Amino acid sequence: MNLDTDAKSNTQREPAVAGAALRVTEPGKGKSLAPVFADVLADVAVDLRVSLGSGSISVRELLALREGATLTLDMPLNGLVDVTLNDAVVVRGEIVAVGDYYGIRVTEVAELDL
Repeated sequence: MNLDTDAKSNTQREPAVAGAALRVTEPGKGKSLAPVFADVLADVAVDLRVSLGSGSISVRELLALREGATLTLDMPLNGLVDVTLNDAVVVRGEIVAVGDYYGIRVTEVAELDL
């Protein structure tokens, strides 16, 4: 393996390899990278999920289901739904109609800890 010499400490180090894990050997001093990451990641698309509720039925009831049957969920009509990102709730809101689509009117936003 070809090793480079670190000019500061005169020690050898392995060259950077694409996909290699970053190892921090000494804590840094100065500004946090959080604002930089927020700016860089601001346009990255993420997938959000909304759950309307849940319920349970027996296997017998499941096998008896036919087109047109109605399943009752544990969510009241005016209940708030959770919007999740990677299984973490990021927003709560009310279901609304947006043209021919469902939408969420945001009523609560989770605080972001960086």
